[in-house]
Amino acid sequence: MDWLEFNASVNEAESLLKTEYTTYEHTASGVAHVACSEYSIPKHLREHIDFVTPTVHFDAKISEPRKMNRKLKNKRDVPDIAKGIGQPGTSPGSGSIPKLGHFLNKNQFITELQDCDEQITPNCLRALYEFPINTQASPKNSYGIVEYTPQAYLPSDLDLFFANFSTRQVGDRPIFDSVDGGVLQTEVESFDYNGESDLDLEYSMTLVYPQKVTLYQVGDLVEGASFNNFLDAIDGSYCTYEGGDDPTQDAVYPDLNATGYKGPENCGTYAPTKVISTSYSYNEADLTPFYEQRQCNEYMKLGLLGVSVLYSSGDYGVAGNGGQCIAANGSFNNGTSGRFNPSFPGTCPYVTSVVSIVSSSFHHPHIHVLLSHPHPILSPPH
Repeated sequence: MDWLEFNASVNEAESLLKTEYTTYEHTASGVAHVACSEYSIPKHLREHIDFVTPTVHFDAKISEPRKMNRKLKNKRDVPDIAKGIGQPGTSPGSGSIPKLGHFLNKNQFITELQDCDEQITPNCLRALYEFPINTQASPKNSYGIVEYTPQAYLPSDLDLFFANFSTRQVGDRPIFDSVDGGVLQTEVESFDYNGESDLDLEYSMTLVYPQKVTLYQVGDLVEGASFNNFLDAIDGSYCTYEGGDDPTQDAVYPDLNATGYKGPENCGTYAPTKVISTSYSYNEADLTPFYEQRQCNEYMKLGLLGVSVLYSSGDYGVAGNGGQCIAANGSFNNGTSGRFNPSFPGTCPYVTSVVSIVSSSFHHPHIHVLLSHPHPILSPPH
């Protein structure tokens, strides 16, 4: 199966498909969607084409615009970063990133295990999950944490955590693997931009010490990245498997933006660690069944290679990011009614879905033609 993608003006696309494109707007949310009511393909080509987009499909994610609450470094205005199409819930304000609780002074940190119902410290986790005492690193083991720009850890945050809970590790840093221009961004520093990555690395590095932790930092400051972009980087064959990534959902590199990553797309650049953990997720309803099935097959392949893949299950049970369910009209509601809205890839049977501890857009006319053969679907997103 392959994609045939090309740019065309609206007039050219309408002439080619014998149709008329219209911009539709969802009344409640104001989300715009480009589509047509019908289109035509020559008879001798129909058996070779699965679908053309954008055309009659009205399955775009409908949600309220995200609010960007951020604390600007040095109180200067910083351009929005990583606003690209391939973002698995990594933008500030997303339901998949942690929620800021209350602040504690150092003298309030608990030291006894009987208080683990009040704070979750590394020692509490060691006791609750019976972590063995670590004595030395094993060359046969490896552990990877995946972060997506603009989420990035701050070295000073790691050291503050280590100073309180693992003093031997002050100055310790993860092995850094940059995927598709991934950087430790410091343009904007706040809990929304650093909290998730800080927490992931603070706890993982402390609990497996002295085993080293690999950080896969994925995506540049302009486009960001998706789970598929990361999978490309650890398995070169995935870059072209079943037609390759979806440019309407996944970041495209080299980045054509003047300030984006100009290097080649990372395909098979890095070896996968034995365990790979990711704390972000999509709503399953954000994606098409084909997109999810293709990706889920890759997790099965990694499992057969001996790689354990862990994903966050989200914080809302059968409701999606932000505690939203799916209303009858296909929009996301407040979670009090409607259909279940599970997370992805947590619904893929080949990953371990872990309870969290701590959309397509139309920019300019693209016509995507998919040469067809039937595929099983993972589960319908709607």
